Amino acid sequence: MRLSSRLSDKSQSNGEVETFIDWAKYTMTPEDVTDEVQLLSTGDFVEIQIGRITLPFYSTTCDDSVTFISPKRLHCLIVNDTMISIDCQLQCMDYDEENPKCRDCNPCVQAWFLVGVDDLSVPFPRVNIVKQNFKLPDAIKLPIETADKFSEWLGKAEIAYRERLGAGSIIYLRAAFERITIEVGESAGADSTTKKEILKHLGMF
Repeated sequence: MRLSSRLSDKSQSNGEVETFIDWAKYTMTPEDVTDEVQLLSTGDFVEIQIGRITLPFYSTTCDDSVTFISPKRLHCLIVNDTMISIDCQLQCMDYDEENPKCRDCNPCVQAWFLVGVDDLSVPFPRVNIVKQNFKLPDAIKLPIETADKFSEWLGKAEIAYRERLGAGSIIYLRAAFERITIEVGESAGADSTTKKEILKHLGMF
């Protein structure tokens, strides 16, 4: 499996991948450095061969799910011996300059991935997608944001938790819990006329 496949599928975010650095051009051993072979070390920015990253997003302009794809040529930053950072721009595959809708939409998503690697130099290193982040234009949303409200809140709570934004995670979890509590109270026939009274009736206040 190529690294692009693991970056494109959250369920496949851990495991072995084909080597993605051209070791005919680079080495991590100082003694192997030649005029043709460059030493690879922390802080270096290097071209990688991982294939194209493809991810789905939701376009409010098209009112549909669309696929965004990375360029074929990508680079990574060597953070340290066991970590790389990939920063790239994903482009909408359906973008058409002649389409009026497309002209009103920003077809690009900035994507960033932090990837753990057990050993960069082996033929099939094991990787782990530690973190990913997207800078979305106004008309583009994450798929989780178009699901039902509970899924959206829980999804955003998970994102906030992974970003170590504890307070943000709690806000989304509270919103989901309060909504569930209100619906349970209404189903149980709570003698209340406002949402706040239902929450108070069920011990939320």
